[in-house]
Amino acid sequence: MKFQYYRERLDDLNLLDRAVPVPLSGDGFDLAVPVGGRRRSGVCDADPVRAAHAIVSMLAQPEEFPDLRWADDEQRLRWGVDPEDAIPQQQWETEPRVPELSEEAYMRVMGILYGYSDEAIQKFIRHHGFAEDGQ
Repeated sequence: MKFQYYRERLDDLNLLDRAVPVPLSGDGFDLAVPVGGRRRSGVCDADPVRAAHAIVSMLAQPEEFPDLRWADDEQRLRWGVDPEDAIPQQQWETEPRVPELSEEAYMRVMGILYGYSDEAIQKFIRHHGFAEDGQ
């Protein structure tokens, strides 16, 4: 299940004690891991009908699942800091140009927002070839 996935990546493993299983279509589950420590954002796949109980549970914990929202275009639940707001982006052509992050820097910021350990972030960057130095 997703517990192993997060156990291998999270900086603060205590967050798994308060994680909420979220039903998917069929028989599967995803895992909603709350914010805390360096984790400021979360996302999980969900079946909008079958996940009602999990969503109520998450709504009862607003400090751990802040700004809970449904991303209809992705069929996902999101909570915490929105990466679109946390990573500088140019909104209008008349605004001063925002310096673009390298792929490695972007992946590092995303990993930190999701509370992954430095080791897990570096492993992901190397595995997917985002490292600027090629390592």
